[in-house]
Amino acid sequence: MAALFKAFFREGRDIGERDVLCEVAQSIGMEGDLVRRLLESGTDEAEIRERDARAREMGVSAVPTFIVGGQAVVPGAQKPEFWQEVIADFRAAQATGADADPAGEPDGESGPT
Repeated sequence: MAALFKAFFREGRDIGERDVLCEVAQSIGMEGDLVRRLLESGTDEAEIRERDARAREMGVSAVPTFIVGGQAVVPGAQKPEFWQEVIADFRAAQATGADADPAGEPDGESGPT
């Protein structure tokens, strides 16, 4: 991910282009030719599109976004205290079998604290 961010944000490269993706992959030790073949074959494309659609339906629209317990969407960077509370709430919900929102928000969404 760091190599993609560097290519896009620092170098201004178009990471939507296959050639760029292959070069970035090769720069981190991946086999560029294999990456190219996978990208051109469309392998896993349907699954990736489904996962993308599901994430968007859940409210994911920015990076970073965290999906907690497969249900709560937490956008943005959060303070450690927030994550301690989320983890405690999630563990409590698991222990009781409750379907509580582990992010602690009544509507299932949470913003930065």
